Amino acid sequence: MLGWCGIVVPTGTPPAIISKLNADFVGALKSQDVSDRMRAAGRELFRSTADEFQQQIKSDYVLWGKVARESGVKVD
Repeated sequence: MLGWCGIVVPTGTPPAIISKLNADFVGALKSQDVSDRMRAAGRELFRSTADEFQQQIKSDYVLWGKVARESGVKVD
């Protein structure tokens, strides 16, 4: 199992704003200071486009939804 962290925005956010935010976050992750700090905390960095991240969320939703349904897990 792989866990991840990411930044999401509300549905309907203009594509230009999404692109700008993505470029800024990717730029920050490329900085040596941020990269060093993340790795020191045991994190592996992956940079993606907004579309790639959206596809990751969708595929994880399908996968883990199936696992939850098939396992019979219930929320208390």
